[in-house]
Amino acid sequence: MRQRMLLLFVLVLSCTGLFADGVQPAGSGTSASPYQVATLDNLLWVSTNSSSWGAYFEQTADIDASATTGWNAGEGFSPIGDTSVHFTGNYNGQDYTIDDLFINGLFDNTQGFFGETHGATLENIGLTNINVSGIDEIGGLVGYNYDSTISNCFSTGSVSGSGIGDAVGGLVGINYCSTIINCYSTSNVNGGYYIGGLVGGNSSISTISDCYSTSNVNGAHYVGGFVGRNWAAFSNCYSTGSVSGTSLVGGLVGTNETVATISNSFWDTETSGTTTGIGGGSISGATGKTTAEMLDVATYTDLTTAGLDTPWDFETNPYDDNANDNHWDMDNSNIINNGYPFLAWQNGDDITLPVELSSFSALVTAGQTVMLEWVTQTECNMIGYHVLRGDSDSTLLACYVTTGVIPATNSAEETSYNFEDSEVEVEHTYYYWLEGIDSDGTTDLFGPVSATILPEDAPDFFEVSRLNANYPNPFNPDTTIDFSLRGTEGMPVNAELAVYNIRGRRVHTLHSGLIEPGNHSITWHGTDDNGRAVGSGIYFIRMQAGDHTEVRKAILMK
Repeated sequence: MRQRMLLLFVLVLSCTGLFADGVQPAGSGTSASPYQVATLDNLLWVSTNSSSWGAYFEQTADIDASATTGWNAGEGFSPIGDTSVHFTGNYNGQDYTIDDLFINGLFDNTQGFFGETHGATLENIGLTNINVSGIDEIGGLVGYNYDSTISNCFSTGSVSGSGIGDAVGGLVGINYCSTIINCYSTSNVNGGYYIGGLVGGNSSISTISDCYSTSNVNGAHYVGGFVGRNWAAFSNCYSTGSVSGTSLVGGLVGTNETVATISNSFWDTETSGTTTGIGGGSISGATGKTTAEMLDVATYTDLTTAGLDTPWDFETNPYDDNANDNHWDMDNSNIINNGYPFLAWQNGDDITLPVELSSFSALVTAGQTVMLEWVTQTECNMIGYHVLRGDSDSTLLACYVTTGVIPATNSAEETSYNFEDSEVEVEHTYYYWLEGIDSDGTTDLFGPVSATILPEDAPDFFEVSRLNANYPNPFNPDTTIDFSLRGTEGMPVNAELAVYNIRGRRVHTLHSGLIEPGNHSITWHGTDDNGRAVGSGIYFIRMQAGDHTEVRKAILMK
């Protein structure tokens, strides 16, 4: 009898998830002490420990989930939350990512990183290069999202369903009585019915706001670039991906039921391949735009634009100075999101991305003159540039070096400029500033950079600090960065070379500290500071040496 009771007790413990696989994260799972998810083993523990699915979680590092392709006899990762035990807790990804997550639920519904949520809060979660499949109610982040809130989350990769009712979305399969805000998906989405770039089915009193999808979507019926079938409401959203299907196909929504509402939302009529925004139902609130119009901030902010009720809230809004939440931003250099609007949280605030001036340097030529060189990534409404010179890094001379304005090209492409200053003397150090002049008369000052004119018999002196474009680019996984540092041979200088992701988070420090002046080469192996592989995407390599800062774009493609 005692043996039977012991066996029954063990079975009960197993059913409640107390014998979970993986490694339990640090923390106690409370709001004051959330579980600290830092490794794939921690995620395995969460997914197999259903008794924790009502707790609080914080992700504390990027996680490589590529090993999940070999889990559970080929079925991959087991979703957190299911139809019997829902995820009811709080998961804060803290802007870290989970890369190469694999879920192959060929015989299962409600598949996603989270299977089914009830009353949950999901925020700041990034899923990159996912491969999620199942039958019905399939999403990259959540299969079935009920009475929950999702904010500042995204997914990239592929999501597919094989059922009749499907409901497949790049981020969420079914969104029921829930809120999604400030999220996006670039995942390729495939299925039968109710197929959407961001959400398969948006149902009941759900709301979606300030979200976008660039997903390519393919299905049979009720197929939309943003939502497959909409029974609820969404506003200030857009889609750009290609859309294809048999019936009820729309660049924005497959079908929009009479109880549903759409406002201030757009689709790209060129990239989607269709001038039909809504495949069936009410068509109000959705406006088709050309790619050029989608890349114009006025489309989203100018109240005179057709179909716009209220302006979208951009960080910098030339048409409305009453910005509050700053949901949106745009990058005229087309580096972030190919120039389409992106969510303000995507580029962070730790690094200034090279939207305009990416480098400014001074080089002493063999003829003992100073050659100034600068490179812009993009220019808009610029008249041109003046060059100014000073005798210290804090003292600006009153006179300009240039006698006139050096005209700007106003190009969206990278442009190089140079100017030679021959009015210099030996054994002097000169400091230079660059004054950019906008068409409205406002000016911006860049610099200073410095140049020292040495006698011909002086020790070897490297005249310029410069960061060259990495090669190869795109790359997988290695790329080489060549750079040069200004200074006298034998006298080390302080310099830093680091890699940042598109959100502005530092990914890997390639060098920090003293280093000899001259030419150098460093290889980045596509890893973070902990040696873990990072996901595909756009990265920025930033060099800072003395008063010189330069940034280059690098593209990792796996």
